[in-house]
Amino acid sequence: MRVLPLRVREIASLAEVAYGNQGEFQPLGTEVMKAFAPMHFGRWTGWFSRLLHFCVGLAPILLLITGFVMWRYRSRHQPLTETLAKLLTKDNISNRGTRLLMNTVVLSLKPIAHLTDEQFYQLCIANRDLNLEMNAAGELIIVPPVGGESGNREAELIADLEIWNRQTKLGKVFSSSTIFILPNGAKRSPDAAWVKLERWENLTLEQRKKFPPLVPDFLIELRSETDQLAPLQEKMEEYINNGLRLGWLINPQDARVEVYRPGKAVEVIQMPAILSGEDILPGFELQV
Repeated sequence: MRVLPLRVREIASLAEVAYGNQGEFQPLGTEVMKAFAPMHFGRWTGWFSRLLHFCVGLAPILLLITGFVMWRYRSRHQPLTETLAKLLTKDNISNRGTRLLMNTVVLSLKPIAHLTDEQFYQLCIANRDLNLEMNAAGELIIVPPVGGESGNREAELIADLEIWNRQTKLGKVFSSSTIFILPNGAKRSPDAAWVKLERWENLTLEQRKKFPPLVPDFLIELRSETDQLAPLQEKMEEYINNGLRLGWLINPQDARVEVYRPGKAVEVIQMPAILSGEDILPGFELQV
C-alpha cells in the first residue's frame, strides 16, 4: 500500500468538494471523507470510511455524556466541609447582623448529611474565626465570643489550674480552644478542662493532634453575659453522662456555682466561696 501526498491542486479540489460552488456548509464527517476521497487506500478504504464516519458522529454524544457525568459527580461529591465553609465565613455571618454573632446559633444538618469526626475537624480548621461545637444529634452550634470580663475570668481559671498541675504533674490542662469528642458523638469545648495523665498518654499521637476522643476528668464552664443558663446546665449533665468525674458551672450573674458529680444531685454553692478539687484534683482550691 502506498500513500500519495496531496498536491495544491488536489487541496483546492477538496475545498470545492467540501463546501460546493455555492459555499454551502457540509457536515464535518462528510468533509473529512470527501477530503480523503482522492487518496487510494486499497481495500481498507471502505472500513476506514465507516470507522471515521462512526467516530465523528459519535463524538458530540460522548462529549455530552462526559459533561453530564462530571457535573453530576461534582454536585454529589463536592466535599461537604467545602460547602459549609463557604456558608460559615465570618463575612457571611456578619452580614446578618451583630445580634447573630452575640447569640448561640444552632444549625440542623439533617437535610444534608451527618458530619463525621474528620469532616467536623476540617470544618473547624476552615473557619478558625468561629467557635464551633456539635451536639449528639449532629446539629452544628456556633458559639459567640465572650467579652473582656468573661475572657479575663476564664484566663484566671486556666492559670490557677495550670499552676496546680505544674506542681503535681498529674495531668494535662486545656483551654476553651480545645474540642473534645464525647462518647455520645458530641463535640464540646469547655472553658477549662483537665485530663488525667494516664488517660492522655493512652491516646495515639494522631488523636492528640486533633480533637481528643474523650471526656475530661474535670472541667469548668463559666457563664458569660450572653449565655443562657439552661443550655449550660444541659451541657454539664451531658458531660456527667459521658464520664465526667467533677464539673463546676460558675454563674457570676446569679452569684452561685453548681457542682456536678456522677451519681449525685447537683450541689449549689453561693459565691463567694472556695471550691475544692476533692479527690479528683487533690490539693486544688479555687477562690470564686
